[in-house]
Amino acid sequence: MQILIKIIILGVGATAIMDMLGHVRNILLGIKSLDYSIVGRWILSWHDRKFFHPNIWASPKKRQEKTVGWLAHYLIGVIWVSILIFVQNSWLDKPDFISAMILAAITSLFPFLLMQPAFGLGLFACKTTRPIKSIINTLISHFFFGVGIFFTGKLFYWINHYLS
Repeated sequence: MQILIKIIILGVGATAIMDMLGHVRNILLGIKSLDYSIVGRWILSWHDRKFFHPNIWASPKKRQEKTVGWLAHYLIGVIWVSILIFVQNSWLDKPDFISAMILAAITSLFPFLLMQPAFGLGLFACKTTRPIKSIINTLISHFFFGVGIFFTGKLFYWINHYLS
């Protein structure tokens, strides 16, 4: 049970750091992060058996899409972290930056191969006017997630070794 709580805190912490760094990037560079209400709209449309949209921004809004999108965003963060801990079960005892970055790179495949096509943007956002820009922004966001995993893991390590 204790490991489950650590995984949840690690996933939520990593995702929160990703969001904070994304917010800083928006303030400094004017680059907005994904609007998670779109993720919620996508998930809520599964009930209607609609998994792919020609243009999800043109699809009808769904009740509670913003809440569902944000909850899904954090739940997905927890799921990815649980995979890291499952594969490398000693990671919390010795968090390393490389493993966090490898996981971050792997997580970027999820939007490239599933979410962007489902939103009507094509594989690797190939149907957008600037796919390379979209790819770079996705990679940067997922790099922020990796940084969040590493720093949250280091915080756990520090608490366990210096405050226990």
